[in-house]
This record gives sequence, structure tokens and C-alpha cells, in this order.
Amino acid sequence: MPTRRCTTCGDTFYTQVGLDEHVRLDRHNGQTRRWITGRVSPDGLLRLQERGRQIAAQNNARRRMCKDCDRISTPAAIGLHQKNTGHVGWIEL
Repeated sequence: MPTRRCTTCGDTFYTQVGLDEHVRLDRHNGQTRRWITGRVSPDGLLRLQERGRQIAAQNNARRRMCKDCDRISTPAAIGLHQKNTGHVGWIEL
């Protein structure tokens, strides 16, 4: 059950951080919101998204398949899969 309440609009929140984030919105103090959730600037978000695409492209280039069940994933994920299932061997795609 939410325990924090906004004194301006009456919305309730589970955490003080959630309430603080809510109060920073433009409808309470008249300012525009300069930061997005997670405290990353819009330019920083674009850089993070681009870096995510680069990492995904690298990981997709190193795909591996488990020989026992044909599961396809990254090298780290296949290693964990094989450790947990007892499968052995993989094929680089």
C-alpha cells in the first residue's frame, strides 16, 4: 500500500524517490522537465541507445548454438545454459 502522498494533487507513491520524481514534473513547479526517468539527459539517452545497438550487433556476430538442444544465444549465455543443463558442446554461427 502506498504510504507517500503528494500534497498538491493527492497521488500516492510507495517510495520517497517516486514522490520526489513526481514533484519535479512541470505540473507542480511550472518548470519543464530537463531529465528523463533514470536521470539521463536526452542526449545521453541517444548515446546509450546507439551503444546498445553497437553491442547487440557485436553479440549477434558472435552467436553460438548448443549442440544438444539447438538453443542460439551469446557465448556467455550459452556457457551458463550448458552449466545449468549439463549440455556439452556448441557451434559458432
